[in-house]
Amino acid sequence: MKVLLQSVTLAIRTGGNWARICRSRRPAYNAVMPPFSIGLEQRGFGFAWLLVCVAFAFHVWDEATHDFLGYFNATVLALYGHFSWFPRMDMTFRGWLLGLLIATVILLALTAFAFQNARWLRPLAYVYAVVQLANGIGHTLLQIRGGTVASVRFDGISPGFRTAPLLIIASLYLFWHLRKTGHERSGTSLLSAPG
Repeated sequence: MKVLLQSVTLAIRTGGNWARICRSRRPAYNAVMPPFSIGLEQRGFGFAWLLVCVAFAFHVWDEATHDFLGYFNATVLALYGHFSWFPRMDMTFRGWLLGLLIATVILLALTAFAFQNARWLRPLAYVYAVVQLANGIGHTLLQIRGGTVASVRFDGISPGFRTAPLLIIASLYLFWHLRKTGHERSGTSLLSAPG
């Protein structure tokens, strides 16, 4: 286990270049490292996509464990009471959580295509980054405000605020990576022979 943790640490320091790690003078790493190279330049925007997915999964957990739905439903009812045209979209916990879990699994399943820099996924990645950035900023602004509407105030820290910075940072990183990898060819192989 210690060798594996050291290997991961070395992989992070070398940018994931497994060939460089295997050629290192540490014989313990040669026994556990695969004989191929996955350089950062060959990853497309997959790592950034994965980070946003993980941040979103933590965000769902944060909302689910801190009664986001209670505040959401109260806000919807308050808005519906003031504006008759406002849609009444109060949700049950099970339906809300199931929908978010299905979305999370689907987005995680697309990670392999993001690592291949799939052109068809790039527009969706921009939309995903915008939505998650807005989500993180929205939770931050609501925390600063102290509630959603005048009749719905937070008791302490608002649901979703704890993980909002993760969403903001991961989304900005995805934007940066999408711009950085915009010129790369789609379908770049993840595996390459050691050089």
